[in-house]
Amino acid sequence: MLKMGAIKKGGAGLFALLLLIAFSLSALGGDSFSLQLYPYVDTVYTNNVFWDSTQVSDKIVSPGVEIDYSSSNMNFYLNANGRFYSENSYLNSYFISSGLEIFKALGGRDLLYITPNISSNTFNDELSYLNNISESITIGLKKYLTKSFLLKMGVRGTNKNYSSYDSYDHIKLSSFFELNKFLPSQTTFRGRFGFNYLYFPHIIETEEYIKIYPIGRRGRMRTDIISVENTYSLSLPIFYSTVRIAQSVGTLTGLVFEYSYRKKLSSDKTIPDLSEDEWILTKMNDDFFWDGSRFSIALKTTKLLKTTIAFEFSYFSKFYDGIFIRDLVGEIIQPGEYRNDTMYQGTFSITKNIGRLNLYLKGIYRENSSNDDFFDYNLFTIMGGIDYNF
Repeated sequence: MLKMGAIKKGGAGLFALLLLIAFSLSALGGDSFSLQLYPYVDTVYTNNVFWDSTQVSDKIVSPGVEIDYSSSNMNFYLNANGRFYSENSYLNSYFISSGLEIFKALGGRDLLYITPNISSNTFNDELSYLNNISESITIGLKKYLTKSFLLKMGVRGTNKNYSSYDSYDHIKLSSFFELNKFLPSQTTFRGRFGFNYLYFPHIIETEEYIKIYPIGRRGRMRTDIISVENTYSLSLPIFYSTVRIAQSVGTLTGLVFEYSYRKKLSSDKTIPDLSEDEWILTKMNDDFFWDGSRFSIALKTTKLLKTTIAFEFSYFSKFYDGIFIRDLVGEIIQPGEYRNDTMYQGTFSITKNIGRLNLYLKGIYRENSSNDDFFDYNLFTIMGGIDYNF
């Protein structure tokens, strides 16, 4: 089992490698490098922090800063921020991420890119078991097969380790193949096929049982509670496909229709063993736990006062094969039925750039209907932010 010392050593090693690559490219490359600083503050109000029927509301402030050191074919970045909750301060966390974006022109408009990254997430004492370090690398290709036919493909690998909760350690692999066709009518057709794989290498399950045995010669009995730890792994491969049609209306407005279908390639009945902190899993890896489909329609325009305004409506149909519905105290409802959700979500966003100042406002409303009462909920979130480019 991987220990935290090894995690920190591996993380420090990758960070040192990122720095070495960045300064090597700076020294050897002929391009001039520019340094940019982006301080920012995001604020959020939500009536449902945990995305469940408890409907816990809160206000969140997230100050941060990003530093970019870039040239025409490389960008080294460092981003750090904190999330501070008004009512649920035990959820406060601190995030730092650093990485490289390396671009290689292959002739014409073709491009190869590689992006190694390392990040860490740190929580307060009550949730310190969720402290983690994540290392990832992405490799992608963009190639024009003809002037109107674009191919994109890529693969991303992520290794995330938790400081003191080994069951959550996981490896994530994602890959995709995408074709885009551009028509003279300003219509774009896109087809994307992908395969994602999520692997938990050592889920720990503790079982307790009572052992009763006689002691001495007078028939007295002794009772002991014995705890046994069992370790196993869990694999979650999933295939998905997406069809997208985008239509430009003039030069400043666009309309998008998108349909996506996903299917798990295995049915593993041990998923509930990971559900001790189900709200964290919901946000962390929910896309790997359900089969089903999504339909979205979106409108985006920059016609009004050079301000970007966007609307989107999405419908989700989700079947959680391997996750039983439970009562509100966490017990499986017999005879055992798998979770099934229908979700509707609407979003709007407004973005405005004023010189070096960038402003945004975004709202989300969601209705999630589920046969598991714990996940039958609604959500309203509004967020806004400001950043400045020095």
